[in-house]
Parts: sequence; structure tokens; C-alpha cells
Amino acid sequence: MKISVLDLCPVFERQGPAAALRASIELAGKAEEFGAARYLVAEHHANPASAATAPEVLISAIANETSTLRVGAGGIMLPNHAPFRIAESFRALARLHGPRIELGVVRALAGRPTLSLALRGTTPSAEPERFRRQIAELVGHLDDLSAAAEAPIPVRVLGSSQPVAQLAAELGLPYGFAGHLSLRGARQAADTYHRHYRPSPGHPEPDLLLSLGVYLADDPGRAAALARVPATALLRARQGRPSPLPTVPQAAEMQPTGPEQELLRRRLTDWLVGDQQTAAAVTTHLAPAGARPGAAGAGGRGRGCVATVALRSLVGGDCCADPTGGGPAQQSRLARRGPGVRSVTAGDGSTVGSARPGPQRGCAILREVTREWRSPP
Repeated sequence: MKISVLDLCPVFERQGPAAALRASIELAGKAEEFGAARYLVAEHHANPASAATAPEVLISAIANETSTLRVGAGGIMLPNHAPFRIAESFRALARLHGPRIELGVVRALAGRPTLSLALRGTTPSAEPERFRRQIAELVGHLDDLSAAAEAPIPVRVLGSSQPVAQLAAELGLPYGFAGHLSLRGARQAADTYHRHYRPSPGHPEPDLLLSLGVYLADDPGRAAALARVPATALLRARQGRPSPLPTVPQAAEMQPTGPEQELLRRRLTDWLVGDQQTAAAVTTHLAPAGARPGAAGAGGRGRGCVATVALRSLVGGDCCADPTGGGPAQQSRLARRGPGVRSVTAGDGSTVGSARPGPQRGCAILREVTREWRSPP
């Protein structure tokens, strides 16, 4: 079982964007040390809770500090950018760092229409057919920009709906379902992707990535307290008060009522919150949604897919303020916690976010830790 990382480059209160970017570079080095398969960087704009405003810049910095780790975008908001510009940027990254570069694209805009306009210079469109044309244009530019003997750059279509899943299938491209946002519709999207998949020269078989938001601790109550941190940040953003991620004590002090409480409840039920046994049970249950041996695809017999479960966890590091409200942070490491399960531990050997507070606790940095497996032919 391999590990990958999807990094939202989270910014905590008392930390700042510069420290968040340095934390991402450091975590990527640790991910490579642990044997991770890939490290994907998200794109967000005008969001005080994320420093991932320029994925290409962060990807280059991470690739410079690693040697074997695959590094890419997860993903570029394609409607906000000219496909040719993205193709040139990622082809340049591939020329600097070899075949380690990957490119994921999403149909999302940057949020406010004025922000998308500022990014693109013209009014962008997230209309499905427009997205299809942009993907085809992007793939064409990547091919045209390739010199002799240059490796192709994998393009993955990311989304959380059946239409996007069908689009990826019809184009014969890898697909990723954003289950870390919500698992509603995950099985239907996976089934749509398999049923409509058309093998392409670069991708004869379907390739499905399924992300799952997970907050783990030895004590389920502690896991719930950790999950309230991003849930609280999302609630603030919905209320028009976007801010960096709060500390665990700050999130616990919030007393939502009425609609706020319902929004928090829905968000927390969209995530897996519990201990390692809970994680193992749910990921086993979800496996058929992504790994379907022998699934038939249009134009040929499917042979299954690659499925990735993103475990949103709290990973220790020593380059930001401790969001648990404790003292100085320590280095972290990954430890095996039973068959097929990994957990994050602090430098003193205790599970991050699960035991005593104070100076000995590891610094918690929100990350997407992914577990990957391949279904049999």
C-alpha cells in the first residue's frame, strides 16, 4: 500500500502564509522519506486559510527539494486560466524535474466573479462544454509542446459530480472524486466513470482517485475536536468571515446555534471522524466504489483502476504555531498501526492530537494523507 499527499497548504492562526509554504516543502521531504508515491498541491485564492495561491511555484519548490516523489497539482482551476499558459508552465516544470510532474484540473472558479475576472482578465465560464473544450485544448498544447523523447504529462480530471465523471470517461482520462469535501454521489460518479470509460492511447484502463476526509485520534472524542477546526473555518467563511484555521481550543469555544449547528453537523458527517479501527472499516466499505475488478468500459474490457483514499489527518511539523494551543512543535513521523493502517505520531512517539497537551505535543498541520491500492486484473 502506497501513501500520497494532497496538500491544501493550510494557514493556522498565529502562523502566516510564509510559514505554511515552508511547512509544505518540509512535509513533502518527509513524505518522500516515508516512501510516498506523489505529492499534490491544491489551488485556492483570496482564502486566508490557505497559502496555495500559486501551485506551479510551490510544485517547483517541492520538486527542487525532492528527487523521486511525483509532484503535481490537485488541481488547477482551469476556467480561470488560459490552457496554453498552463501547458507551458507544466511542460517547463517537467523539463526541470523530469517525468515526476502531474497535472490535475478542476472546473471550479475562484469564488467571487470579480476574483475570477482578475485571474483571467476576461469573464471565465465553468459551463461543462466549455470545460470539455479547455481540457482538449490543454492536452493538445501539452502534446504540441513536447520535444522528442520528452515524457507525457499525466492530466487528471477532478470533480464531485457525475457529469464531470462522465466527461473524464469519454475523454479517456484519469478521474478524481473530491470525497474529502463530501461523499454524496461518490458511488454514482465512480459507476458512471467505469460504465462510460473509453480507453485512450495513454490510458487503456480507467484510473480513479477517491478522496476521503478523515480525522483520526486514539480517542474518538479527541478526533471530533480536531475535526471541528476546519469545520469552524468553513463555517466562518460561509458567514462572510473567512479567517485562518483556529486552534483546537478556539474551535471548541465556538457555540453555534440553529443553522450554524446544522451546517457543522453536516460537514462533520461528510468526514470520517474516529480511531484507526473506524478508518479501516470505512475504507474497506468504500473500496468497491473505486476498485471494481473487471468493470466493463466502452471500447474494451476494463481491468479495474487505481483508487486513492485521502485521509485528512493532523501531521506534526516544527515550522508553525501549535494549533492545539500547546508549546513548541516537534518533528513527526509515520508509524505502522496494524495491517494496512498508518497513523501520524509526534516526535515523542505519541499519536498527534490524541493525548496530553502542552510543549510535548507535535505541531498539527492539516494535510490530506492518501492510501492507494490497485485492484487485480
